[in-house]
Amino acid sequence: MGFGCRSFCGVTDGENPESDNENVEGDNVSVGTSKADLEDVNRVCKVIEELFVLDRNMEAVLSGCGVNLTFDLVVDVLDRFKHARRPEFRFFCWAGEQPGFEHDSRTYNKMMEILGKTRQFETMVAVLEEMGEKGLLMMETFEISMKAFTAAKERKKAVGIFELMKKYKYKVRVDNINYLLDSLGKAKLGKEAQILFEKLKERFSPNLRTYTVLLNGWCRVKNLMEAGRVWNEMTDMGFKPDIVAHNTMFEGLLKGKKKSDAIKLFEVMKAKGPSPNVRTYTILIGDLCKQRKMEEAVEYFEEMLHSGCEPDAAVYTCLITGFGNLKKMDNVYALLKEMKDKGCPQMVGYTML
Repeated sequence: MGFGCRSFCGVTDGENPESDNENVEGDNVSVGTSKADLEDVNRVCKVIEELFVLDRNMEAVLSGCGVNLTFDLVVDVLDRFKHARRPEFRFFCWAGEQPGFEHDSRTYNKMMEILGKTRQFETMVAVLEEMGEKGLLMMETFEISMKAFTAAKERKKAVGIFELMKKYKYKVRVDNINYLLDSLGKAKLGKEAQILFEKLKERFSPNLRTYTVLLNGWCRVKNLMEAGRVWNEMTDMGFKPDIVAHNTMFEGLLKGKKKSDAIKLFEVMKAKGPSPNVRTYTILIGDLCKQRKMEEAVEYFEEMLHSGCEPDAAVYTCLITGFGNLKKMDNVYALLKEMKDKGCPQMVGYTML
């Protein structure tokens, strides 16, 4: 069955009536490492911008504009209009009907991302099933769906993706369960992640990553009691918390206003391991910068350097933002120069200015 725009129009229009007022202006984004012809990308985007709003026959004009359709071009155009689902989907359907061009997994997944972010879930699942019929499914496809559902706090629908995986002969592994638990945690659904874990833990073998994502879920909602319980269960199960788990708990303690406990953990890490890394110091320095405690932040930055950790753009950005908020521009420019001398990306730093 062909993937025609018409067959899905009723679904997309009915899912979110408030989404009609879309911004159809293309985002001015770089195509990065794309091999698409930039002039062709711009030409297609101009047609979409000008004709979609006027409700003109966009597809007919696209067919006559003489562009060479490639996977890169389709992805670039979709990227330009990632916040405007309707013109995106019409372009996507049009592209799939052009002689000599068939969507691949990458273009399908890009469309899946957009449908997920704009919460067009029925259409998103229909696209997934279309990919299944064509043998184009990838693990990334299922992950896109899980992430979209969890971001919308649709836990049951996210879990339902496991059934679709089984339908298309994909085995549900611990990594897939961890991905779903992590997505729930990042959506601040730590409790839901824990409930799901309790339901599933007899059917799979949890690993260190499993407990770390549960820990992160509780820390994100600042439930440090449950985070501590997960930490204890993790160690009771024989797992040794690694630097990722330590950093997760460290950040959770700071965000939960338990600085004394956070510093105790920090000192234990320095004494017994795992040794703090640049991420650990960035968490601490960032917290101090938000409190405008720049002298203390600089002290920890210097300690980080003495410990052998190489600073990255993230830690520099914390300091630049902190000094910028205090209007200490000499410090800001000194840090920018240091970033340049060390070869760190400066884009974030300049954005702060």
